[in-house]
Amino acid sequence: MKRIVITFAIALICGKEVKAQNNLSKLSIGLTTSIEENLSSERINFDRHGEYATHYDKTNYRIGVSLAYALKENLSIITAVEYSNKDFKGRFFCETCNTLFPSEFMNIDYRFIEIPITLRYYMLPGKI
Repeated sequence: MKRIVITFAIALICGKEVKAQNNLSKLSIGLTTSIEENLSSERINFDRHGEYATHYDKTNYRIGVSLAYALKENLSIITAVEYSNKDFKGRFFCETCNTLFPSEFMNIDYRFIEIPITLRYYMLPGKI
């Protein structure tokens, strides 16, 4: 719970993206945060016989540092390093197996690092 409160506080203070930059500079550095809702399927295939029934009741978040570099006036490259979590509850079940009782829901916690890379071309630089 403490982790969720800290995440919400960071997101409220920082907003979606905060950048410390100088317009004359080719380089900009920023902090990215987001609080996400998992909109995935209610069932995840495990193999040809079994599936996970899912329940998305957990708050997921992403926090990271972004870096943008202007290669030319109308071309820039943007990257970031972001820490993410994707948590949910899941229960394994098999419709063709001979089990009397289904398994109970268990917490499934995914933690990973994302490194997106974007090449951005501006068709009308400085006009908009």
